[in-house]
Amino acid sequence: MKDPKLAKRYARALYSAAKKAGEVDAVMQVARETLAPLLDDPQFRLFWLSRRVPAPRRQELVDQLFKEAPASLRHFLKLLIEKKRESILREVAATLDLLHDEQTGVVRATLTTAVELSGEDVKPFEQLLKKRLGGATVVLTREVDQSLVGGFRLRYGDKVIDGSVARSIHEIERRLSA
Repeated sequence: MKDPKLAKRYARALYSAAKKAGEVDAVMQVARETLAPLLDDPQFRLFWLSRRVPAPRRQELVDQLFKEAPASLRHFLKLLIEKKRESILREVAATLDLLHDEQTGVVRATLTTAVELSGEDVKPFEQLLKKRLGGATVVLTREVDQSLVGGFRLRYGDKVIDGSVARSIHEIERRLSA
């Protein structure tokens, strides 16, 4: 059962608790490096979502599995078990990343081009976004899509800058058929 609003509410609560405890960086590190890979592991998912293992026992196992993790994260995981909200953990982890980016001024973007670009070729796109977003830190992911023919498509948040030849051709076709 996916509920983005519920996941967002829980992610905000975790982020707030981590912030109060001064554990934001540690929580984010464990969430990215340990929790995210575990969520892809079938054995862990079976344990995490199982109702056969009583909740108190699963909470004990969380303490054992995450004994090195920040207290706010361990408490949060046990709270999910207590409230029977284990199924939203993946969405909470994804939302937590977005919240952290928002709080730290990081903007993640995807640059799609028809051919692979070198690191130097990507810098103008990073600068464009940085200028457009008032100096935010830009983390750019690169993708190749040969159907663009040429040009680029830059996607960040819910916005798209489409400078592709494919879009230009489509626009010309639209105008000619109007």
